[in-house]
Amino acid sequence: MPAEPDRSRPAARRLKRPAGSGSHHDKACAAERDPEITLANAMFQLDRVAAAWAKDTKRGPAMVRAEIAAMLYDAAHAPLAGLVGEPMVNVLQMNLDLRRKFGSPA
Repeated sequence: MPAEPDRSRPAARRLKRPAGSGSHHDKACAAERDPEITLANAMFQLDRVAAAWAKDTKRGPAMVRAEIAAMLYDAAHAPLAGLVGEPMVNVLQMNLDLRRKFGSPA
């Protein structure tokens, strides 16, 4: 049985959906469970996420930032093969990829 994750530490190293995203309806809709954010939103969070991973891995922040930025651009996709909409990033998949690349948090 896997160990419970440490929830006492802030989740600074994870990308997050912006607060207030989703519907204002009483019932949850698909948009509230959608694991994707815009690439612009992911890039806005890049400094915070890179700093946390750099601290955990004891690596240079600039190098970690460049690696994560490259991962974000590689993972970004737009609806209808880029013909419409903004490029999106799957937050869940990106967080799993970050953990796979940099290891478990310290």
